[in-house]
Amino acid sequence: MPSVLSKITTLRTLTKSLGGTAYNFDIQTYVLGMGLSSGAKTQLDAMAVAGGTAVNTHAYYADNATQLATEMNNILQDIVEKTYSFSTASVASNRVSGE
Repeated sequence: MPSVLSKITTLRTLTKSLGGTAYNFDIQTYVLGMGLSSGAKTQLDAMAVAGGTAVNTHAYYADNATQLATEMNNILQDIVEKTYSFSTASVASNRVSGE
């Protein structure tokens, strides 16, 4: 488990150089488990927290096909919400007086 958490944490602070410029990436890891014991859920929770995608400190869980579909939709919705960013354009206006 420590090596898994270490790899997930590495993805959260990944730095790559492209064209001589260093870029930092925060690659988040979604964790979805099916039919798990409480001990396994604890481990998945730790992975979700390290991956930055925990919901109230928990991973996503499903015990049947309906719950699996619901949780997959929740994950995809979260991804879409995180990828959309909106900003408004602004133009500074100055009034020149005199010459």
